[in-house]
Amino acid sequence: MELSAQLIVFGKDLMTNLEGNLSIVREAGFHAVEGGPMLLDARPAAELRKVLAGAGLRLSAIHCDTGTVDSISDFINLCTRVAELGCTDVICSGVIEGGDTRRHYERTGEVVDRGARTAADKGVRLSYHHHDWELARILGKHRGIEVLMERAGPQAGFVIDTYWSLAGGRDWRWLWERYGTRCWTIHLKDGLPGRHRFSALGEGSARVAEAFHYFEDKGLRYVTWEQDLARDTTIEDAVTISGRWLTERVKPDAT
Repeated sequence: MELSAQLIVFGKDLMTNLEGNLSIVREAGFHAVEGGPMLLDARPAAELRKVLAGAGLRLSAIHCDTGTVDSISDFINLCTRVAELGCTDVICSGVIEGGDTRRHYERTGEVVDRGARTAADKGVRLSYHHHDWELARILGKHRGIEVLMERAGPQAGFVIDTYWSLAGGRDWRWLWERYGTRCWTIHLKDGLPGRHRFSALGEGSARVAEAFHYFEDKGLRYVTWEQDLARDTTIEDAVTISGRWLTERVKPDAT
């Protein structure tokens, strides 16, 4: 199991000093990064590969919104660029149009299903990443995430976010029991559930030690630290604290 860092914590500052920020991530003990379309747009693919390699990092995934997947031409272009970087994974999130009806959830699942088949043609895997609302939304006898994933075909992967699962009223075990066979990474996130106040790992109350222990023997390729915002500390401190927290827990032979 390797350690990946979601670059969202850098916000727009990521591109002001890409090489320097990637160096912070590597020095914190991470082996890979998960970025967004902004990272893809930063440099041509060949140059970006050199930048990542120079920092001693791999690209674990590109994370986009589900609306991008719904645009077939845009999504094919994104998958092509991801493959050019030697990456095999795209993650999408968000219910189509921000809707909250059963049809919105069904159509999101259908978009993910089509996207997963499109991605596979490019040698890429598409996974859906949930937030709290898909768990909290009750549609008849099922939660929104169940409706969505029922429509997403077997090629679609799934990313469990340990913070959002708690905020949505179900912990990660509930999700793993249903979608664990589709998971290749988790998003490990700390903070104060329900208040959407994020923190470095070990600095919040989102039971991250318990979650890490639960997932450490599940055969995941990556555990991906994610912190949406760094309000109470500097970005560098958030990266460093979280990297140290993880490296202290990973078994020496796990990397």
